[in-house]
Amino acid sequence: MLNLLKLSGKAVDEFLTNPIWMAAVRKLSSDGNQLVIVHGAGKEITNWCALFGIQSTFVDGQRVTDDETMMVVSAVQSGWINGKLVAKLNHEKIESVGLTGSDRGLVIGEMNNPKLGRVGVPVVSENSGWVKELVISGVVPVFSSSCLGVDGKMVNVNADWFAGALASTLKADAIFFISDIPGVLIEGKVQQVLTPESIQNGIISGDITDGMIPKLKSCEQLLGQGVGKVWIGPGNPDAILNLLAGTPAGTWIVENENV
Repeated sequence: MLNLLKLSGKAVDEFLTNPIWMAAVRKLSSDGNQLVIVHGAGKEITNWCALFGIQSTFVDGQRVTDDETMMVVSAVQSGWINGKLVAKLNHEKIESVGLTGSDRGLVIGEMNNPKLGRVGVPVVSENSGWVKELVISGVVPVFSSSCLGVDGKMVNVNADWFAGALASTLKADAIFFISDIPGVLIEGKVQQVLTPESIQNGIISGDITDGMIPKLKSCEQLLGQGVGKVWIGPGNPDAILNLLAGTPAGTWIVENENV
């Protein structure tokens, strides 16, 4: 079973310091399971930009990225954060390697909004078999979402989009979006399972609103692109371990309710 774990920038610190996360990673990458990790670094990038006197500006939730900002994004996300994650995993005897979307030309970031600068939509190349070879050999690839631009320079890509594009290409059995929410709420309760039909009903009823609508629509698209199921839940590693042990946590998005 191929799992893809997407860590938000907010989840990275606990991943590095809470030993339960290492137990969760071992579960996700052993006993016939394989694991790919994709991570963000939003807050850390903003902090570093401030140190260098670079103003952080966002449009529709995306960081406006000029050449100077791209330098910080690459240094922080692909260097500092990625390096710390890989060092931690290897220290824990979990064999891993740090990668970016640029490696072997894996992901092209197609820039289509001049207002955002060097920000792109991820397009995974046909040459992705080497990633599967890595995971089959027992290595955990750890990806930052900096990608290759058509001009040969680096491009900033939203880590959620990167994770989704990679999961679709690899036909991942499950993708886990680790966030700061307990799951998807309807009538004040975390829903264990949602289907495209129940998502639409939640939107119509007004229980699913604002930013959760595009997030869940993106999850639906992943199901249609070959991903087995999608999980949205808290960055608490206990929740992941409970989930893997069969105890409900967070929300699964599936084609039908037979998870």
